[in-house]
Amino acid sequence: RYEYAIQNLTSHRSAGSFTVDLRSDTTVSNIGFHDVDYHSGSPLDTTDWADNGGAGNAVVWSTETFADNENANALRWGTLYNFRFDADTPPVLIIHGDDDDVVSFQQSEWYIEAAEKHGATAKLIRKRGKGHGWATILWDIRKFANWFDEHLEPPVQPSGR
Repeated sequence: RYEYAIQNLTSHRSAGSFTVDLRSDTTVSNIGFHDVDYHSGSPLDTTDWADNGGAGNAVVWSTETFADNENANALRWGTLYNFRFDADTPPVLIIHGDDDDVVSFQQSEWYIEAAEKHGATAKLIRKRGKGHGWATILWDIRKFANWFDEHLEPPVQPSGR
């Protein structure tokens, strides 16, 4: 499951669409959207953003344009909207200590095997002699960042209005 929480913290402008690019062989399901509940009497439209069902190698959510509806349900300053979907082929990276006494290293081996069986790009990095956490674990965060940079599209920015 992928879930994006997008909050408009600094823009005096509003966003009216959000796009997540997909690999061409990705199947998506359970596409969802959640916005804020405006108080009663607000002129703002509360219609949920429509999605494209994952067609065209992307999941796209959007509301009406400002030109069509000044009160459209846009991502306004100070609000947070959630966008979610399930996908069948996420990349998987696990970094696991082979001396872990909390979670068996074999669990990670099985997970990688199952992910690859289902067509996911998967990699297991064994930390020899390390347990359930290690002093330099924060340095391994860069490995995650590099992995996702390599296997995912660049971050998607909400389009302005």
